Amino acid sequence: MRFFTIIFFILKNIMSDTSFVNINGVLDSEHSKILMCIKNLYTACEEHFNTEMLLFAEGISNMPKEHDNVQPMILKHKECHNRVLETIKKLEAEIIDHIAEEDDAHFHWTKTSVPNLDMYFD
Repeated sequence: MRFFTIIFFILKNIMSDTSFVNINGVLDSEHSKILMCIKNLYTACEEHFNTEMLLFAEGISNMPKEHDNVQPMILKHKECHNRVLETIKKLEAEIIDHIAEEDDAHFHWTKTSVPNLDMYFD
């Protein structure tokens, strides 16, 4: 179990920095919510994948000797997990880039004067 705790710590620290260009309170709050959702997705997937790896380890330890070798299947399964986690990290980076490259350029004028958005929302 300690092994997976160490892996969890390492992977958690691999996640990219979620700092982003600040624009105004409204957009910054929404951007923070979006990025928190991405972090929560990453964490939930990571926890689930760790559970599956623990189950694989238990299953292998209880497997009869005559059972087919399942190591290649497990490795392929683990590689799929790694691709999913990498995709989530890329999504987070794309969102941060979008904020810096698109939102900041298009909404720079709101840094000093945030329009009243109440009329757009019920």
